[in-house]
This record gives sequence, structure tokens and C-alpha cells, in this order.
Amino acid sequence: MGKIKVLAFAIIFIVATTFAAYEFYLCLNEFENQRQRRWITTFEIHLLVEHYDKHGNLISRTYHPMTVVNQGKDWIEQQLFNPDANQKALYIGVSNDSSSVDTSWTALPNEITSAGLSRKEGTYTNTGVGSANVTVTFDVTGTASTKLYGIYYSLSGNTLIAAEQQGTANQKNLNSGDTLKVTVMWSHG
Repeated sequence: MGKIKVLAFAIIFIVATTFAAYEFYLCLNEFENQRQRRWITTFEIHLLVEHYDKHGNLISRTYHPMTVVNQGKDWIEQQLFNPDANQKALYIGVSNDSSSVDTSWTALPNEITSAGLSRKEGTYTNTGVGSANVTVTFDVTGTASTKLYGIYYSLSGNTLIAAEQQGTANQKNLNSGDTLKVTVMWSHG
């Protein structure tokens, strides 16, 4: 007689891997207390930062994977499973803090709120099946530097989803009239 297995419950969760790739797994818990993991899809977030001078000339371009913070993982879960979820990840903030990204963050440390670099709502663009971009263009009105970036689910408050520390070597030293274009790229598949 074959074994009859009864599915007790199924949970979808996110397992962090390197390079900002997150894998979604389906966990099956059976009466025999055996767990099976089956790969379903991967999820990645990358950051593109472009610095233009006041004449529109590209000064620098950097591209790095982002780190999803704990609150961001909870936000993703809420967006997937909470029927009342309506928060959009459209807001980008910047900082010049040198701290390494900490997954317990709920906001960027020392987020810049002056020189035209305050947290700003971005533009959503669908870039194909399972991928999208959120882009913000900051028109710089003073002198400032940036090297730490984050995406949020509200214009104010402690709503950080993911962050990226690009370090001193990739610091953007901005002057009045410059433009800072920040694009967060989401993909899964």
C-alpha cells in the first residue's frame, strides 16, 4: 500500500542569497514531518545611479545590487498576501552616510533633506515580464555628496525597503545645477 501524504500547510517565504537575489520557495510540511523545498522564482533589486553636470554631461554611472532590509521583506510579504495592501515602492532617498547596510534599518541614516535631494516619488516603468524600474531625477540646488541610497514605500517616515551603500570610491560630489538620476530595477523570473 502506497504512503498517503497529507499536506498540512504551505508557506511561501523568502531566502536571501548573495548579490541581492532572493529565491521564493514553497515549503510543504507533511504528516511524516518531511520538508521539501521546490524552487519557484528568483527576485532581484539593483541600483543605477547617474550623475550629470549642469550642462547634461554624464560625470559618472554606478550599478550595484541592493540589500532588502527586514522591514522590506515584511513589506513584500504584505504586498503578496494582504488583500488590503496598497503601499507602492515609489520613493527614493539619498544619504552620504558611510555605514554598511544593516538589515534592521527602517530608514537611511542621515538621509539628506536639503539641496534638492529630499526623498522623492519616482516614476514607475514596466520593463517587461517580471521586471520594472522606479526612477527619480533630483535637480541639485546646492553642494552635497551621496553614496547611500534607499527605496521606500512612503514619502516620509521609517518605511525603507532596500538600501545600497556604494562607498567613497563611488561617491557623487554634486554642485548646484547638477542632476542625480537614481533608478531602482526590480526583476523576478
